Amino acid sequence: MRVLIRNMTRVGAAATIVAMSLAAALTCCTLTMAAASELYRSQTVVTGQGEANRNIGFAACLEDVLIKVSGALQLAGDPRLAAYQSRAADFVGAYNYHDQFSGKPTRDEQGTRDRPYDLIVDFDDSKIDGVLDGLGLKPWL
Repeated sequence: MRVLIRNMTRVGAAATIVAMSLAAALTCCTLTMAAASELYRSQTVVTGQGEANRNIGFAACLEDVLIKVSGALQLAGDPRLAAYQSRAADFVGAYNYHDQFSGKPTRDEQGTRDRPYDLIVDFDDSKIDGVLDGLGLKPWL
């Protein structure tokens, strides 16, 4: 009977170790994937939520994301990006705003169209990778 209990204890300990190892591996993979998706996110400050300001913000964020994803700092100010920046909205997966004056009342001289917002942009991974390919670069994940 003692041998049976000892063997069951060993099997239980081994199963616990395997379960803990699997949990650690899944956590590591999840964190790696989350870090990779953060590369495709950028934010900038825009004045108001109008389309014109949003497109300017998209263009600025696109350059930032291309640099982060590729690791190519030489892309900063690269004239080849102008063609992509003019249609930056085509590469956006999602975006949202954060009102920097959240909780503060609108003042007479500060209309809602002039309020500063953080524009947070998530770009489509495959489209960004395609832009990098067009520039002769690869994602640096």
